[in-house]
Amino acid sequence: MKSEAKEGCPLSPFGKNITAPMNIKEIERLVERGESATLELKQSTGELHKGMETACAFLNSDGGWLLFGVTPGMKIIGQEVTDRTRQE
Repeated sequence: MKSEAKEGCPLSPFGKNITAPMNIKEIERLVERGESATLELKQSTGELHKGMETACAFLNSDGGWLLFGVTPGMKIIGQEVTDRTRQE
């Protein structure tokens, strides 16, 4: 069962409201856990279609985290997002 904040907002794995931005340390700890049923890592938005399939699966289940800008070796490299990607 999911943890819920008092206001009814789900909590992140770190116990904070998921609507609040995550800092880099929290992202690093999440990535260190590796991919799982609730965490999918994508290197770039070149994998946008597969990422959106994962997002749909998360929406139809207990939720999860989808992070772009992480290599298969779990190195955080970031992602430059173009206007074209934003439109897609």
